[in-house]
Amino acid sequence: MNNVFNEPAKFIKGVGPKKAEKMEKLEIFTLFDLIYHFPKDYLNRSDVVHAYSVDHGQFVTVCGQVMGKQELKPRRNLSIVKLAVRDDYSTFFAVWFNQRHILSQYEIGDKLLITGRADKSYKGNLQINVTECEKLDEEKETSLLLPIYSLTEGITQRQMRAIMQNALSKAANIEEFLPVKLLEKYKLPSLYDALKNIHFPEDIDAAEQARRRFIFEEFFLLQLVLAKKKYKIQKLKKSHNYKSGGKRGLIDGFLKNLPFEPTEDQKRVFEEIQKDMDSPYPMNRLLQGDVGSGKTLISALMLLKAVDAGLQGAFMAPTEILAEQHYINLSSCLKVKGGSDESEDLASKLEAGFQVRDSYSLFSDFKDKVSAASEEYNYSYVNVALLTGRTPRSQRKKLLESLKIGEIDILIGTHALIQD
Repeated sequence: MNNVFNEPAKFIKGVGPKKAEKMEKLEIFTLFDLIYHFPKDYLNRSDVVHAYSVDHGQFVTVCGQVMGKQELKPRRNLSIVKLAVRDDYSTFFAVWFNQRHILSQYEIGDKLLITGRADKSYKGNLQINVTECEKLDEEKETSLLLPIYSLTEGITQRQMRAIMQNALSKAANIEEFLPVKLLEKYKLPSLYDALKNIHFPEDIDAAEQARRRFIFEEFFLLQLVLAKKKYKIQKLKKSHNYKSGGKRGLIDGFLKNLPFEPTEDQKRVFEEIQKDMDSPYPMNRLLQGDVGSGKTLISALMLLKAVDAGLQGAFMAPTEILAEQHYINLSSCLKVKGGSDESEDLASKLEAGFQVRDSYSLFSDFKDKVSAASEEYNYSYVNVALLTGRTPRSQRKKLLESLKIGEIDILIGTHALIQD
């Protein structure tokens, strides 16, 4: 299906081996890469103004014919190229800095469409500090909207437009892959119409409708990939399970000694995740909630469920501060074997200079109840450890050896958990 997409870009009219090599810098290798190289903006020729009406500092698009050109070198390492351009009523100057190639790119008599910032501070004369400049061919470029592409050295906007026109001609018989029902339901254009209108729209509305189509397409394909992966995961059986433990009663003890009653939503989510973990297939789940909604509590319960089954658990935080806070929390909640000194040291550092988040205060009252409950629920056997990018190499080595032989039950850390 749509094998034309795989055709090398060098075989498209107007490209060739030399331009194809330059286009590789834009990550364009095939026809697919080319036609999905969408414009970054559009130049609207209906917005063109006359030079005499421009105010200082205004961002404008003007059109005129090149009457002369020169290069100035006011100081070392500074080149100023100025083109004298005349529209129907007056003359202005188009200005580029350190772009000497402009002198050979445009000739006297060329008609240019120029976009940039107006500057009238130089003797009252209008200068346009150019951001975009187009050489117009009125016979070939009749559309009011001209696509503006991200380019690389050696390829101009005009060349890219011509190449894109040829690429779209090759893709004229491209097959639609989105279901027709979805196109009708969401009022989306067909693939070819969307490609045509994203590159060469008749108006802004056509470009916007094409953009909607490609946004939908991107999310649709992403969901399709995720659904396919989920389907494959559901066919794979886990080599472990979480049902074989329960003798240590970690979860019951944890819940019994919480200084608060979990909300109904927390209980519901806890039960849902437990069912996923008890399933013979891998879990694929995202837990989402506002700050303070109890995500850390649910995570702690799931870690204890793993330990209760004779397994190990890992808790990864985005920053070292958060990882340390979570380590302190769990170390406070569980009577940790061999980690209390480090936990207290980290706690003192956080109190001295770091903001302690809600999860710390959430469990702060809990640690006073742990001592009495530890004998009943065997908390002394839960070993929590911390691993971050700042963990010394010697300590990291010992920690990983302990992890390997099963001495560590729960490992908390940053992305260091998944790095060598």
